[in-house]
Amino acid sequence: ITEPEVMDAVSTELSDMETYLSELEKYLLPYTWGVYKIVILPPSFPLGGMENPLLTFASPTIIVGDKSQTPVVIHEMAHSWTGNTITCRNWASLWVNEGLTVFLERKTSRDLKGEDFYKLSAYLAYQDLVEAVEKLGPTSNYTSLTPDVDHLDPDDSFTVVPYEKGFHFASFLESVVGENLFRDFLRVFILDRAFTSVDSADFQGSFLGFMQRNLREKSDILLKIDWDLWLRQPGLPKWTIDFKTHLIDDALNLAEAFINAKGQTPPNADQWSNFFSDQKALFMIRIFNNTNQLTLPVLQAIYNNYKADLQGKDAEIFTPWIRSCILLGYADRNPEMENYLGSVGRAKYIVPVYSSLVKANLKDYAIEIFNKNIKFYHPAAIAAIRKELDIGVLPRELEREAISYIPTYEREWEFK
Repeated sequence: ITEPEVMDAVSTELSDMETYLSELEKYLLPYTWGVYKIVILPPSFPLGGMENPLLTFASPTIIVGDKSQTPVVIHEMAHSWTGNTITCRNWASLWVNEGLTVFLERKTSRDLKGEDFYKLSAYLAYQDLVEAVEKLGPTSNYTSLTPDVDHLDPDDSFTVVPYEKGFHFASFLESVVGENLFRDFLRVFILDRAFTSVDSADFQGSFLGFMQRNLREKSDILLKIDWDLWLRQPGLPKWTIDFKTHLIDDALNLAEAFINAKGQTPPNADQWSNFFSDQKALFMIRIFNNTNQLTLPVLQAIYNNYKADLQGKDAEIFTPWIRSCILLGYADRNPEMENYLGSVGRAKYIVPVYSSLVKANLKDYAIEIFNKNIKFYHPAAIAAIRKELDIGVLPRELEREAISYIPTYEREWEFK
């Protein structure tokens, strides 16, 4: 479901939805929510997707022309089981919804696209987790899978942590007990707890009870699981899946080649044309993470070689690219950056761009762009950007404009 002028592009991009749903059912249980429907919302929608049981909401940023962002659709479909059939009881157990759903999403992607692609997508997302933990601080309460949110704004705990740390925890449990037994546990857990709210203690108790009934060498195997370390301790996970694949190596090696070429085009530059979109995004993240070693000619060389992919169509590629441009003062790319911030409303992509503008001592410029686009942004994105810019209360005239379309009962909370 979407607007008529983009229906052809959307229907082509999402033509494999039946396959995705069948693969999820094959791994888990029959889908029980009737006809699965998805609506591609206008670009101001601030999330990638929202798993409403009968009508998933999704951002138009997932429609890029090559189906590379359709894992978002698989993720929202998987929420039909982990999120809608069972639901986390509180914000401190959000990982039960999101970590398990990322696990199911990647299981399905692996079955459809292979082991190497599975590792690539997990490694790419792990870079987001590393950045989040660095920003929050490795000892931050919000880097725990079960953060203490009592007397705190739970929105502050809404980061990539429950998604990606939760994914690695689920993958670790699977590595301990075996793929088939872990799948059987998930099936039983969902059936036993269907249409109830659960928390981390419920998950732990159900897991241990199931394994004690079904594992032959239960005592030795279950002792490998440090529940306190995984659920309550802050920081990056102490265990991750095996990321080793040539897809990652090829992307990182090409980035290093450009860094070392110091503004020239390296001999292996044509590898780009054979890359998956996730490899291109990983290339850009490596460039972004090394901006302190780079000079402007390196970015100019990248742009001259790959400009067709650097216009903002694929936000996973464009966001780390334009952040690198901001930090190195590549002002020629400012028009593309301004167009991006005025046409994309998904907070995952635009908030980091504003953050980079602040880091580059361009806060006044960032505020100017923000004020220009405030009527376009969703209130949730406005709140996140204001926090990133540290601008406090909006000027009264802009506040009036921003809240003119927000229901009265929400206004006091949103703009206090």
